[in-house]
Amino acid sequence: MLRSRNNVVTTAAIAALILFGVSGTTVAADSETYTWSAELVAFDEASRMVTVRSRMVGYETGDPASFDEGDRIVITWSGLSTATGVRSIAHGDAVDGRLTLPAELAGLEGRYLTFRVPIPADSVDAISALEPGDWITATSRQPVSDPSMAVLGMRGFNDVEFTNVQ
Repeated sequence: MLRSRNNVVTTAAIAALILFGVSGTTVAADSETYTWSAELVAFDEASRMVTVRSRMVGYETGDPASFDEGDRIVITWSGLSTATGVRSIAHGDAVDGRLTLPAELAGLEGRYLTFRVPIPADSVDAISALEPGDWITATSRQPVSDPSMAVLGMRGFNDVEFTNVQ
């Protein structure tokens, strides 16, 4: 009886490890970075500032009249390790939580938020190749200690590397 119970426990532990391995879930990766996507509006290569637009999916924004173009804002995304839309925005640079991104407000129009963020030098070529209206995917750090380093990388939405697995 004891031997059978140990086999069940061992089998359950192995199954859990396989499931986590197959799903790609790792605690370290989820706690350090997340991805978000948005529509490219403009890119200023000289300053490495990208202007993008994303849909507001939450209703925690507060009074839109209290925000002006150029304001420093903190975006809180909806989602887990991949953002699915903007849940809320707040004034300031103080980032304290998961899926938050410091940015500069470029505009609020209906349910859409337009904002600016700096991108790293190694993302410039990928973004320069895109046109306004194309979609991007960015990887951001969490938590963010330096707003200028919030975006770790940015690429075209469909620019994905596939490896040939045999």
